[in-house]
Amino acid sequence: MADVRPFRAFRYDLGKVGSLSDVIAPPYDVIDPALQQA
Repeated sequence: MADVRPFRAFRYDLGKVGSLSDVIAPPYDVIDPALQQA
């Protein structure tokens, strides 16, 4: 049987990283094919 355990969430310090868009990727369904190949 699988041993399923929760994982801790990431919490970014916006004072250090600035915008969340600088440290996370967009959902896969909004990345255009050109970026998928990069």
